[in-house]
Amino acid sequence: NHLVGILPFLFQDKEIFKVNKDIVEFAENLFDIEISRADRRSQYELIGLVVTEITKVNESKLYSIMDALSVLTESDEKLMKFRKQRKDIDFSWNDAIANLRDL
Repeated sequence: NHLVGILPFLFQDKEIFKVNKDIVEFAENLFDIEISRADRRSQYELIGLVVTEITKVNESKLYSIMDALSVLTESDEKLMKFRKQRKDIDFSWNDAIANLRDL
């Protein structure tokens, strides 16, 4: 799945995912993936868990999010705009995904 390739790339971006909690929030808010003992897991464990659990997500929801996230791989300019947006105090993953096409 294309999303599986996009996610590790994005998860490695320290401006988007500064701490492990950011990965957990992403997984919980967008995919309803519950992660137990998140505070005890390494970044690589979290990434592996999310990539594995994503295969269980509703297919239409998965493709919708995948399509939106693919915008970030289209150009450095769009990725830079998203990084700036991510720093906003009232950042919301759901809103950000909905607005990715407008970057």
